[in-house]
Amino acid sequence: MQWTGYEPTDPKLVALYGKAKVLQWDGAHELDWDLPIDPSTPLHVEAFPILELPIFQRLTTAKREELAARFTQIALSRFLHGEQGALLIASSLVGLCPDYEAKLYAATQTVDEARHVEVFARYTQRCGTIVPIDPSFRAFLDTITGADSWIAMLIGMQIVVEGAALSSFHAYRARVRDPLLGKLLDGVLRDEARHVGFGTLYLRRHVAELHADDREQLADEAFEAVIAFDRTRAETLRTSQAAFEAAGVAPAEVMRDAARWLADGKQRRADWTRDGITDFILPTLSRLGLLTKRAEQRFAQARFTPTLSSPLMTQLDALVHSESL
Repeated sequence: MQWTGYEPTDPKLVALYGKAKVLQWDGAHELDWDLPIDPSTPLHVEAFPILELPIFQRLTTAKREELAARFTQIALSRFLHGEQGALLIASSLVGLCPDYEAKLYAATQTVDEARHVEVFARYTQRCGTIVPIDPSFRAFLDTITGADSWIAMLIGMQIVVEGAALSSFHAYRARVRDPLLGKLLDGVLRDEARHVGFGTLYLRRHVAELHADDREQLADEAFEAVIAFDRTRAETLRTSQAAFEAAGVAPAEVMRDAARWLADGKQRRADWTRDGITDFILPTLSRLGLLTKRAEQRFAQARFTPTLSSPLMTQLDALVHSESL
């Protein structure tokens, strides 16, 4: 455990802590849980670009909506598991962050994450079954909680996990049908924007103070965290195979259609998660000084090219700025 004195050294973090206290909300009372939920249509079918593949276009509308409902359960469950991982990591950061005001802010984030677990669990249960966490996603979160240093943990949490969550919630919010889910995501988005703002504000200062060799090592750790997160998507696809089969679609045919789509250059339309990595997480790493030339080459070899200026980055930048500063 890292002990500190009681004199703040960063006025911006103090202000962010103050804002986090004021903006706390109670999901049990501020969300109208009496609103009826149709578990088959909380999200528009367009929330799941995979359903645009030709093989799914041949299905009836009813079958496609059944698949969308199952994908909704999988997506909400993944959000829920991610929020529980964020809760565990944020609580660890309270003890590990070396600065007084960072500890105070991490405490407010811990409360935020507890609230997110609460509301996602309650909503997902109303939409059906909570899908168990994928082994690869659990291993990814366990890796972050077991990071060798607080700064590596902070990068894994505030930049990779929270950055991916912010971009995903943003994408899904635009495709919500259910007003309860819409209001839930509005509250969570505001919290996540502050979390990313804290991470970039706090890390920028500490990364700048590192020796070049230490910064390169940290860039390597950031690269590994992003790639590990990306690998969890394959596990999510495997989780969906039972839903494919229930709809009378062979998973192997889905893979073939998806491969053809990627080859035709439709990859960016088909993957919100990848857009979050290339259009938000990697540009954020660049701003922190952690997208070094070597790291950028490694990302290129893994077929990730950062988009340093994109509509997604502009939108999320505006959200982070308004909620964290």
